[in-house]
Amino acid sequence: MKILTIAKASFFAVALVAASSAAHAVTLSSSVEFSDGSFVYPDASNSVTLPSGASWDVAAQVRSGNQNGVYRTPWDETSNGAVENATVNNPGSIDFFATGPGNLPNPAKLVFDTVQNSLSFLWGSPDTYNDLIFYLAGSMVAEFQGSPITGSPSAGSVYVTYSGLFDEVWFKSDPNNAFEFASITATPVPLPAAGWLLLAGIGGLVVMRRKRSA
Repeated sequence: MKILTIAKASFFAVALVAASSAAHAVTLSSSVEFSDGSFVYPDASNSVTLPSGASWDVAAQVRSGNQNGVYRTPWDETSNGAVENATVNNPGSIDFFATGPGNLPNPAKLVFDTVQNSLSFLWGSPDTYNDLIFYLAGSMVAEFQGSPITGSPSAGSVYVTYSGLFDEVWFKSDPNNAFEFASITATPVPLPAAGWLLLAGIGGLVVMRRKRSA
Protein backbone atom coordinates (compact mmCIF):
# COMPACT_ATOMS: atom_id res chain seq x y z
CA MET A 1 0.00 0.00 0.00
CA LYS A 2 2.83 2.35 0.84
CA ILE A 3 4.50 1.71 -2.54
CA LEU A 4 1.19 2.31 -4.31
CA THR A 5 0.72 5.61 -2.46
CA ILE A 6 4.22 6.76 -3.44
CA ALA A 7 3.61 5.75 -7.04
CA LYS A 8 0.33 7.67 -7.19
CA ALA A 9 1.97 10.75 -5.72
CA SER A 10 4.80 10.43 -8.21
CA PHE A 11 2.44 10.14 -11.18
CA PHE A 12 0.69 13.27 -9.93
CA ALA A 13 4.08 14.97 -9.81
CA VAL A 14 4.79 13.89 -13.37
CA ALA A 15 1.51 15.46 -14.48
CA LEU A 16 2.39 18.70 -12.74
CA VAL A 17 5.84 18.75 -14.31
CA ALA A 18 4.38 18.09 -17.77
CA ALA A 19 1.85 20.89 -17.32
CA SER A 20 4.58 23.22 -16.09
CA SER A 21 6.78 22.38 -19.07
CA ALA A 22 3.96 23.09 -21.51
CA ALA A 23 3.19 26.38 -19.80
CA HIS A 24 6.83 27.45 -19.73
CA ALA A 25 8.17 26.55 -23.15
CA VAL A 26 11.66 27.86 -23.77
CA THR A 27 11.57 31.24 -25.51
CA LEU A 28 14.06 33.95 -26.43
CA SER A 29 13.28 36.46 -23.72
CA SER A 30 15.95 39.05 -24.46
CA SER A 31 18.85 39.91 -26.74
CA VAL A 32 21.21 42.86 -26.56
CA GLU A 33 22.19 44.18 -29.95
CA PHE A 34 25.77 45.19 -30.57
CA SER A 35 26.40 48.72 -31.70
CA ASP A 36 30.12 49.41 -32.14
CA GLY A 37 31.40 51.17 -29.04
CA SER A 38 28.20 51.01 -27.03
CA PHE A 39 27.83 47.40 -25.93
CA VAL A 40 29.03 46.29 -22.49
CA TYR A 41 30.42 42.77 -22.83
CA PRO A 42 29.91 40.01 -20.26
CA ASP A 43 32.74 39.35 -17.85
CA ALA A 44 35.58 38.09 -20.05
CA SER A 45 37.32 36.41 -17.10
CA ASN A 46 34.51 33.82 -17.04
CA SER A 47 34.35 33.32 -20.79
CA VAL A 48 34.77 29.51 -20.67
CA THR A 49 33.64 28.90 -17.08
CA LEU A 50 30.54 26.72 -16.95
CA PRO A 51 27.59 27.50 -14.66
CA SER A 52 27.32 25.65 -11.36
CA GLY A 53 25.98 22.13 -11.89
CA ALA A 54 26.77 22.12 -15.62
CA SER A 55 29.20 19.84 -17.45
CA TRP A 56 29.97 18.86 -21.02
CA ASP A 57 28.48 15.54 -22.14
CA VAL A 58 30.13 16.29 -25.49
CA ALA A 59 32.63 19.10 -25.02
CA ALA A 60 33.01 22.14 -27.27
CA GLN A 61 36.47 23.21 -28.40
CA VAL A 62 38.12 26.08 -26.54
CA ARG A 63 39.58 28.64 -28.96
CA SER A 64 40.98 32.16 -28.98
CA GLY A 65 41.47 34.70 -31.74
CA ASN A 66 40.44 34.16 -35.37
CA GLN A 67 41.26 31.50 -37.96
CA ASN A 68 39.91 32.16 -41.43
CA GLY A 69 37.16 29.72 -42.36
CA VAL A 70 37.36 27.91 -39.02
CA TYR A 71 36.36 30.24 -36.16
CA ARG A 72 36.00 33.90 -35.25
CA THR A 73 36.11 35.23 -31.71
CA PRO A 74 32.77 36.60 -30.44
CA TRP A 75 34.79 39.13 -28.44
CA ASP A 76 35.87 40.88 -31.64
CA GLU A 77 33.09 43.35 -32.34
CA THR A 78 34.35 44.84 -35.59
CA SER A 79 35.26 43.35 -38.95
CA ASN A 80 38.76 44.87 -39.03
CA GLY A 81 39.81 43.28 -35.74
CA ALA A 82 39.67 46.47 -33.65
CA VAL A 83 37.36 46.39 -30.65
CA GLU A 84 35.69 49.73 -30.11
CA ASN A 85 34.73 49.01 -26.52
CA ALA A 86 36.90 49.93 -23.56
CA THR A 87 35.53 47.10 -21.41
CA VAL A 88 37.43 44.44 -23.39
CA ASN A 89 41.18 44.54 -23.86
CA ASN A 90 43.09 42.37 -26.34
CA PRO A 91 40.10 40.29 -27.55
CA GLY A 92 42.37 37.90 -29.44
CA SER A 93 43.62 36.48 -26.14
CA ILE A 94 40.16 35.75 -24.66
CA ASP A 95 39.06 32.11 -24.79
CA PHE A 96 35.67 31.07 -26.15
CA PHE A 97 33.82 27.89 -27.12
CA ALA A 98 33.38 26.69 -30.71
CA THR A 99 31.73 23.76 -32.45
CA GLY A 100 31.31 22.88 -36.12
CA PRO A 101 33.81 22.33 -38.98
CA GLY A 102 37.36 22.31 -37.65
CA ASN A 103 35.89 22.44 -34.14
CA LEU A 104 34.57 18.90 -33.73
CA PRO A 105 32.64 17.33 -32.09
CA ASN A 106 29.41 18.81 -33.38
CA PRO A 107 27.02 19.32 -31.67
CA ALA A 108 28.48 20.22 -28.29
CA LYS A 109 26.14 19.03 -25.51
CA LEU A 110 25.90 20.81 -22.17
CA VAL A 111 24.05 19.00 -19.37
CA PHE A 112 22.86 20.21 -15.96
CA ASP A 113 22.40 18.21 -12.78
CA THR A 114 19.18 20.08 -11.98
CA VAL A 115 16.43 21.64 -14.10
CA GLN A 116 17.18 25.22 -15.23
CA ASN A 117 14.81 28.03 -16.18
CA SER A 118 17.11 30.45 -18.00
CA LEU A 119 20.25 30.45 -20.12
CA SER A 120 22.35 33.43 -21.22
CA PHE A 121 25.51 33.60 -23.32
CA LEU A 122 27.51 35.65 -25.81
CA TRP A 123 26.65 34.30 -29.30
CA GLY A 124 29.11 35.02 -32.10
CA SER A 125 27.62 35.80 -35.52
CA PRO A 126 24.16 34.19 -35.12
CA ASP A 127 22.95 32.79 -38.45
CA THR A 128 20.77 30.09 -40.01
CA TYR A 129 23.53 27.50 -39.67
CA ASN A 130 23.67 27.89 -35.86
CA ASP A 131 21.13 25.82 -33.91
CA LEU A 132 20.46 25.96 -30.18
CA ILE A 133 18.41 22.98 -28.98
CA PHE A 134 16.90 22.59 -25.49
CA TYR A 135 15.98 19.27 -23.84
CA LEU A 136 14.08 18.36 -20.70
CA ALA A 137 14.19 14.80 -19.33
CA GLY A 138 15.42 13.52 -22.70
CA SER A 139 12.76 15.24 -24.82
CA MET A 140 13.38 18.26 -27.05
CA VAL A 141 11.40 21.26 -25.82
CA ALA A 142 12.66 24.03 -28.13
CA GLU A 143 14.99 24.76 -31.04
CA PHE A 144 16.27 28.13 -32.23
CA GLN A 145 18.30 29.22 -35.24
CA GLY A 146 20.57 32.21 -34.99
CA SER A 147 19.16 34.00 -38.01
CA PRO A 148 16.24 35.84 -36.30
CA ILE A 149 18.66 37.38 -33.78
CA THR A 150 19.97 40.79 -34.79
CA GLY A 151 23.62 41.63 -34.25
CA SER A 152 25.85 44.47 -35.31
CA PRO A 153 26.44 45.05 -39.07
CA SER A 154 30.07 43.92 -38.62
CA ALA A 155 30.79 40.76 -36.64
CA GLY A 156 27.23 40.31 -35.46
CA SER A 157 27.86 38.98 -31.96
CA VAL A 158 25.01 39.37 -29.50
CA TYR A 159 24.25 38.55 -25.86
CA VAL A 160 21.09 36.46 -25.57
CA THR A 161 18.85 35.15 -22.78
CA TYR A 162 16.46 32.21 -23.10
CA SER A 163 13.76 31.40 -20.55
CA GLY A 164 11.99 28.09 -19.90
CA LEU A 165 12.54 24.67 -18.37
CA PHE A 166 15.46 22.54 -19.59
CA ASP A 167 18.26 20.31 -18.32
CA GLU A 168 20.36 19.93 -21.48
CA VAL A 169 21.40 22.27 -24.30
CA TRP A 170 22.96 21.39 -27.66
CA PHE A 171 25.08 23.90 -29.57
CA LYS A 172 24.94 22.68 -33.17
CA SER A 173 26.18 23.98 -36.52
CA ASP A 174 26.01 22.83 -40.13
CA PRO A 175 28.91 21.01 -41.87
CA ASN A 176 30.36 24.22 -43.33
CA ASN A 177 30.26 26.85 -40.59
CA ALA A 178 31.24 27.29 -36.94
CA PHE A 179 29.15 28.16 -33.89
CA GLU A 180 31.12 30.36 -31.44
CA PHE A 181 29.88 31.27 -27.95
CA ALA A 182 31.15 32.31 -24.51
CA SER A 183 30.21 33.46 -20.99
CA ILE A 184 27.42 30.94 -20.35
CA THR A 185 25.23 31.56 -17.31
CA ALA A 186 22.11 29.68 -16.19
CA THR A 187 19.50 29.92 -13.44
CA PRO A 188 18.23 26.74 -11.75
CA VAL A 189 14.57 26.09 -10.99
CA PRO A 190 13.81 26.97 -7.33
CA LEU A 191 14.03 24.02 -4.95
CA PRO A 192 10.27 23.40 -4.48
CA ALA A 193 9.82 22.86 -8.23
CA ALA A 194 12.98 20.77 -8.40
CA GLY A 195 11.53 18.65 -5.60
CA TRP A 196 8.57 17.75 -7.78
CA LEU A 197 10.93 16.54 -10.47
CA LEU A 198 12.85 14.43 -7.95
CA LEU A 199 9.63 12.90 -6.66
CA ALA A 200 8.61 12.03 -10.21
CA GLY A 201 11.91 10.25 -10.73
CA ILE A 202 11.53 8.29 -7.50
CA GLY A 203 8.03 7.26 -8.55
CA GLY A 204 9.35 5.93 -11.84
CA LEU A 205 11.93 3.80 -10.03
CA VAL A 206 9.23 2.42 -7.72
CA VAL A 207 7.08 1.40 -10.67
CA MET A 208 10.02 -0.30 -12.40
CA ARG A 209 10.84 -2.19 -9.20
CA ARG A 210 7.25 -3.43 -8.87
CA LYS A 211 7.27 -4.67 -12.46
CA ARG A 212 10.49 -6.58 -11.95
CA SER A 213 9.22 -8.23 -8.76
CA ALA A 214 5.84 -9.16 -10.30
